[in-house]
Amino acid sequence: MEFLQSLLNESAILPLFLAIALGYMLGKIRIGQLHLGGLAGTLLAAIFIGLYGVHTDEAIKSIAFALFIYSLGFVSGPQFFGSLGRETLGQVHLAIFSSVVIFATIWTFAYFFDLDQGTAAGLLAGATTESASIGTAGDALKNLGLDDKTLHSLQANIAVTYAVTYLFGMTLVVFFTSKIMPRLLKIDDFKQSAKRLEEELGADSGLAPGQFEFLREIIARTYRVEAHGADGLSINEFKKRYSHAITFQQIYRGGVGIEVTPGVVLEADDQVCLVGLPEVVLEAGKILGEEVSNTALEESVVGEIRDVVVTRKNKSNKTVQTLRGELKTNRSIRGAYAVRITRMDRDIPLLPQTEVQLGDVIRLIGLPEGVKNLAGELGHTLNPSQGVDYIYLA
Repeated sequence: MEFLQSLLNESAILPLFLAIALGYMLGKIRIGQLHLGGLAGTLLAAIFIGLYGVHTDEAIKSIAFALFIYSLGFVSGPQFFGSLGRETLGQVHLAIFSSVVIFATIWTFAYFFDLDQGTAAGLLAGATTESASIGTAGDALKNLGLDDKTLHSLQANIAVTYAVTYLFGMTLVVFFTSKIMPRLLKIDDFKQSAKRLEEELGADSGLAPGQFEFLREIIARTYRVEAHGADGLSINEFKKRYSHAITFQQIYRGGVGIEVTPGVVLEADDQVCLVGLPEVVLEAGKILGEEVSNTALEESVVGEIRDVVVTRKNKSNKTVQTLRGELKTNRSIRGAYAVRITRMDRDIPLLPQTEVQLGDVIRLIGLPEGVKNLAGELGHTLNPSQGVDYIYLA
């Protein structure tokens, strides 16, 4: 044990990565429906390592805390400013009320139980599961002009109290939100409530719990126009009659490619390359005719995937259905489709009534030109890179 303690103290970076490794192991342990997760597990692992007399360089502590605060602001900042408005006034009142109640409760406990500053700070951080309070309180204690022995004692009290109260705080939060809040909001059946919300958002997949669609992305298929099918229809008429959610990428007539415009009239034996959602393309193919293989056509279709951050204010706080209606007539974005929305690294259902907000990341798939133009309509493109951001990974 002394050898391990000496090794950890001599290496400035080893305790950090040991805490991460042990933390993610702890985070995977599941007790019933409760599990800590990587973040909480890493915090607890670091606390226990520190209790064995392992000290990390102050510079590493400062850099790590700065990165932690930066990452919180980086992730939540766009959503915070993007969501400000009349609709959020109720949440502002709730935030102020919660802050006052939490401060009054912690102050009351500290006063009547004669808790020192470190213990009170650890109680605040653990009971509210707010780990940022640890670093903030630690820095605040350094500014009190205390001697080194007292300072180290108070900082140790923060860690110990946090470790003891964190599990209780997290358990109570889970219990309150899953058992008490539904009763306060008069929610009796979670499944029915979730189903009603899906219907309000425009979901109509009809999938049972645990089921998913294999064909989710964009596909391209080549069909030969048959005389009894779409022969005589213009592209515009075909899309109006059957579906707007497809793109006529290429048309070969007599072995020669022709320009694709809304007014082009389809003729028998034309070879047409369609791009779009799987279910729409396959349904349209039944109308056009037989599926064929055309190497020249297939090689001409190049797909592209781009993640776009919504930064255009005129596109935020609008539903997917509204945006689709606004952009429907823009021919420069033809062949581009949105297949995924994430908000603060969490997937958001891509449904007609889903509201798009500033800072949302939308994944676009389709033809390069259309994807580029649609990305410009929405905001900033996250360009793919083969580089690795080691600071972020650490």
